[in-house]
Amino acid sequence: MKKIIPSLLLVLGLAPALYAQYDDMLPARIGVKVGSPNVLGLAGEYAFPLGPVQLGIDADFSWFPIRRYFNLMLPESFEDTTIDVLYGALGLRLYLYSDAADGPSLAAFVGRYQVRVGREYHYEGQTAEGAFKTGVTVFTAVAGWRWIWGNFYLGVEAGYGIAKLDDTVDIELEYSSGAQRTETVDIGDVMPIAHGIVASVEAGVAF
Repeated sequence: MKKIIPSLLLVLGLAPALYAQYDDMLPARIGVKVGSPNVLGLAGEYAFPLGPVQLGIDADFSWFPIRRYFNLMLPESFEDTTIDVLYGALGLRLYLYSDAADGPSLAAFVGRYQVRVGREYHYEGQTAEGAFKTGVTVFTAVAGWRWIWGNFYLGVEAGYGIAKLDDTVDIELEYSSGAQRTETVDIGDVMPIAHGIVASVEAGVAF
């Protein structure tokens, strides 16, 4: 009994400090995000007060290496083809009615898909390792909600986005002789501006 009483007093003394720790803002958040337009990747945020409001700077990153040995449903013509899709985005988030940068929020993102298709080509009577590069720029505006429990968080968001394919394709060739050549081809407005609903779920750690 003599040992239990000091232990209880210690717990009671630490409880307010522990509560205060998690009642304050945990500014850094790192997690996994699933949805559109990022599909599947890493997400991060740093939240901070600015006058009477709480803001967050968000970043998304995804990488999709597409190879035939990953997906045997691709035709045999893809055997020597490598496709890499990178997606990155930066955003600004405004938290509503919260001093801890959680709860409801509004956010806007600017993102970019970079697509690279590489394979061996026979060009001008020579063998060359070549790559086609182009990109898609994406703008999204979303409304969301974040919950924070201790050092873990969960976020959901939905909104609207527009996307625009580049008007050019970069062609890079490296010949077997070691010579290199780069061309930029104007493909024009081959794809109209795409738009539609975007939504995602994100979970990770806050500290």
